Amino acid sequence: MSDLNKLLLSDVFDLLSDYADIRDELDDALTEIRILCDEMELAMSDISDELDRVEDHISGCSRRLRKFRGMDPVKDELPFKAAPALPPDKKGGI
Repeated sequence: MSDLNKLLLSDVFDLLSDYADIRDELDDALTEIRILCDEMELAMSDISDELDRVEDHISGCSRRLRKFRGMDPVKDELPFKAAPALPPDKKGGI
């Protein structure tokens, strides 16, 4: 085999080795991306569940607030004497 053929064959083996290294790195990167996607899906599911709980809590608070706003306090049943309301021109200032 001539020196040129040996050099070309050596270069081909080097390129093949480099290709194999790059392919291994890409396979590792793809595996990591798939793992990251799975973790993101799990996180999104957890976030969705938490948002559902927050929505339920806000709905409950809203119902209680509407119920509270609908209540008419009976002044005679208050355990203290209510202060008279200030006229509009006297309100507000400390």
